[in-house]
Amino acid sequence: MRGSPFHNKIAQEAQTIFISQNWQIFVEYGYKVDFSTVYFDLFATRGCQKLACQIETTSRHVIENVLKAQAVPIHVWFIVPNRKVRRQIVNKLNRNNIRLNRERLKLLLLSNLEKELFDYWRG
Repeated sequence: MRGSPFHNKIAQEAQTIFISQNWQIFVEYGYKVDFSTVYFDLFATRGCQKLACQIETTSRHVIENVLKAQAVPIHVWFIVPNRKVRRQIVNKLNRNNIRLNRERLKLLLLSNLEKELFDYWRG
């Protein structure tokens, strides 16, 4: 994975959670949209369900990653390591007048990933 060691550690922990719930996981996955490809840190499939993930350890790239996520017709989850980073991201999105479509785009703590996946799968 192309991120910092901390980013890669969070991605690995997320992968472990996905795998434990029987999801197939792909790293640095290219998703084709129209005539271009957008890349996600993780891409998970289980049955016909598809879910893309971006690992955000800072708020630095969140604007471009949210815009990228808005261009794809699938659910995209932004996984953050802690509440501090989550708060920074929410503040940055608010300052830039960007709202997450909570049905399709979700910002969540790594510690909540297992429960969110369970709820998502159950529908």
